Amino acid sequence: MLETPFPIRHCAMNGAEQGSPLVFSLFGKKQPAAKPEAIKLKPPMAPPPEPAAALPPEAAAEEAAGTPNIELSLTAPQLDPCVEKAAMLFASDQAAAARVALEPAVKEGRASEQAWDMLFELYQLAGKRDAFETLALAYAARFEKSPSTWVESLSEVRDPAMATGGRAFMALTPVLNAKSDEVLKQLLKMAAGNQWVRLDLSRLQDADNGGCSLLLSALKKLRMEKRECVLNGSDHLATILKRKLVPGERENEAVWLLLLELFQRLYRQETFEETALQYAITFEMSPPSWEAPRVKPVAAIAMPAPQQSGVPSLSGEMVGAGAAAFAAILAAAEGQEDLVIDASRLQRMDFVSAGMLLNALLALQVAGKRVLIRGVSHLVAGLFAVIGIGEIATVETRKY
Repeated sequence: MLETPFPIRHCAMNGAEQGSPLVFSLFGKKQPAAKPEAIKLKPPMAPPPEPAAALPPEAAAEEAAGTPNIELSLTAPQLDPCVEKAAMLFASDQAAAARVALEPAVKEGRASEQAWDMLFELYQLAGKRDAFETLALAYAARFEKSPSTWVESLSEVRDPAMATGGRAFMALTPVLNAKSDEVLKQLLKMAAGNQWVRLDLSRLQDADNGGCSLLLSALKKLRMEKRECVLNGSDHLATILKRKLVPGERENEAVWLLLLELFQRLYRQETFEETALQYAITFEMSPPSWEAPRVKPVAAIAMPAPQQSGVPSLSGEMVGAGAAAFAAILAAAEGQEDLVIDASRLQRMDFVSAGMLLNALLALQVAGKRVLIRGVSHLVAGLFAVIGIGEIATVETRKY
């Protein structure tokens, strides 16, 4: 059995009394430490110059045997059990089993926020967009803040801060109707702490007059509060609404008004004026007037900035990586006290590779270096927490 050259001592996380010492083998099972009475320490030749704490039993035994040993005492944080289990399963390339480990705890309300973030990533990896959006709505209600946003590929991480609407995001699906009221209420709550909010309309399949009225009311309130709401998929919803309108029939007035609002936001002045004239004839009242649009926000979602020169990175799927895979990290740390590692393109890391990374970070800590690992996926961050990397380096997770 392969083991790290640096045995790491953790507080018990599972299956032992709180605070009991454990020797944590990175590539094997946790073994209980030897009982203190089973080890006899040799009496010192002379009293130490300063009072010092007694050596732990394991270290004392190795010192008595003449075996050199390097140890750093780490206190493992108390992890959510489902987080720990899911992190280990994902590291072993069992994504489906990791979802099974998280879903019941999240559904029953006994999971930590970290578990929710991991489940978002697992749904994205599996292409389960409907499940993702259902989870996003539940997350917004549970934590009263913006959930993660859907991205096409976790290997191409996108920063919603650079996207229209920022990180405050909600989606309407599948029908814009009375049931959309809860989503719109959550959107208004998010707007209280964000200058920009974003509403996705691209997955709507239908809309009725009542739902259009609710959306118009929400947009009007945001406008009065001087908040910006960017609508993704406006063209898609406009196509749905146009099919519902019959000039001359005084029905679905909210549908007409929402369609005019969408044309305004799509900067289609000619189409807006034609529809406004039909509205005026149908309802025999003045339509909304065209207003010069504000500066159009950037619609493209920006990719992360290219890796800076000299910044080491972790990328792809790291499985069975040896010490050589982390040589660049050690080399980059030469001559500096602070080191940043870019993990924004790291898709997965197995337990063996994480252990070798831990060894490299331990060497840097012994040398007095401070390390920041930036852009770590929540699934990989869970593994880092299990083995204690978060105790010797700062781990910054991705923002979606």
